[in-house]
Amino acid sequence: MIIPHLIIRQQKKICQQLWLLCLCCLILPLLVQANPSTAKTLAKPDVRSLLKNTVSSSTFKSVGKEQLHFPDMVRRFYTKNGFVPVWTTEQKAATHSRDLLACILEASSHGLNPMYYHALALNRMVNSGDTVLPTYQLTELELLFTDAYLSLGLHYLRGKVDPSKFNSSLHPNKRSFDMVLYLTRALEDKDICHSLELLLPIHPEYEELRDILKRYQALYWEPIPAMPYDFVLTKGNSHFVVPAVRKRLQITGELKKGTITDVFDNELQQAIIDFQKSHGMYYDGRISSATINMMNVSSQHRIQQIIANLERWRWQPDDRGERYIVVNIPDYHLKLFKNEQVDYESKVIVGRDKYPTPSFTDSITYMVFNPYWNLPKSIVKNELWPEVKEDNHYLLDNDIAVFRGGKQVNPLQIDWDNVDINRYYFRQSVNAHNPMGAVKFMFPNRFSVYMHDTPYKDLFNNTRRTNSHGCIRLQNPLQFAEYLLKDQRTTWDAKRIDDVLFTQQENKVSLRKPLPINILYWTVFYNKKGIIQFREDIYQWDIEIFNALNDLPVEMNKYKAEPQ
Repeated sequence: MIIPHLIIRQQKKICQQLWLLCLCCLILPLLVQANPSTAKTLAKPDVRSLLKNTVSSSTFKSVGKEQLHFPDMVRRFYTKNGFVPVWTTEQKAATHSRDLLACILEASSHGLNPMYYHALALNRMVNSGDTVLPTYQLTELELLFTDAYLSLGLHYLRGKVDPSKFNSSLHPNKRSFDMVLYLTRALEDKDICHSLELLLPIHPEYEELRDILKRYQALYWEPIPAMPYDFVLTKGNSHFVVPAVRKRLQITGELKKGTITDVFDNELQQAIIDFQKSHGMYYDGRISSATINMMNVSSQHRIQQIIANLERWRWQPDDRGERYIVVNIPDYHLKLFKNEQVDYESKVIVGRDKYPTPSFTDSITYMVFNPYWNLPKSIVKNELWPEVKEDNHYLLDNDIAVFRGGKQVNPLQIDWDNVDINRYYFRQSVNAHNPMGAVKFMFPNRFSVYMHDTPYKDLFNNTRRTNSHGCIRLQNPLQFAEYLLKDQRTTWDAKRIDDVLFTQQENKVSLRKPLPINILYWTVFYNKKGIIQFREDIYQWDIEIFNALNDLPVEMNKYKAEPQ
């Protein structure tokens, strides 16, 4: 016989046990949330479980205080490999993860900041001195190393900043590229650093720039005392500024090291000429305020220019083709390359500061002899309209036709003081004042920019040739046209071109083979003699790119190139 009070006591005991169990279930999650170390002690999950839980979170964007740059790709990588750790083993960083850390630090030699790729956090954990790392740190190492590899790889491959932010439409000619798959294969091959190096630009100019960067990182010079704008010294003069000029030229190698004197001698004159040439200046061998100002550009500024140019090279396609054109905007030169050798070159004029020539790649597909000039709206509004309102015969005197709704109208019958100028468009016929000159070279693009002749030949004598509204003017366009027409099936020589020009009629000629053209912005490069060249950052794109690389605010260029 069961005694009733014993049954009641047993029931109470069971209820107490159930109550304690429920209380533990309520309190334990709170303790774990309040103290992560409690979670590690109680739960002791492995790295694989933590990886799965972490990347599966809808809010997965950071690890500790480190913001991930490509969280979606990190999630995809671990999901594809079943959340298996790849950078850690036996509760510490694997050997190849230490190799990757060294590669991340090496990013500075490419003008990239290692801190962006979690270098500080990774170095702190990898070299903490602990022989065994807790599970949560192993998980953080995994995620940060993966994000660092994916980020650095993509930046080596395509550049870190968006070219379109700098009046450019350069798009690296890389086929569809899966960095997650690339990382998987790199880990299988166990050659992490080499796999990253394979993503870098293959052009020798890129490695040359890295050498220039290394050299200028070791240089420093004090500024030379500023001189009045009309200050000039010539050979034979003595002046207190001469020793400072000598020291400055010795640092960058134009002048051999030796005795510092205040006498302006032959050796110093040649060194100044070399300096002026390598900086795109008019080289007269004189110490002027302009030359001193150029010498006073700091080594830090030069380093920033070099870093910006390295980024631009990462925007470039790997294959430039057998035959292609390069227009270097700040150098005011066009070069046509054939089998990587210069086969033709010419001076050019580019856009002024307000109308910068954009940087992009395309192909010349046709040329037009005796071209009309369709005036851009900005020129009509800001330059043409005021002239017409002053003199209503201006359009007739300059052979400019006026159109409305596709029909030509009589400009003398229009009240130019009270007209909606946007309802009309204007076209200038072939004449001595037409800024198109005798020929234009077309490579249809969204900027409406092309190359053409100009009647203002004297401008080619200037060292700074920013005189256009964005298009590129050629010094010897008919010579260039004859060169391009060599590949046509029918004969095009100077006589035939002259005959076409004599007709005064617009004549379009399609090229049998489209010719790639690259309009680029190189402010630092080697010339063919192996001498470092610096050019003026005429549009201030260098400093904007440098700031963008270092995640500093970038002032967007509000001006756009316009056709002429």
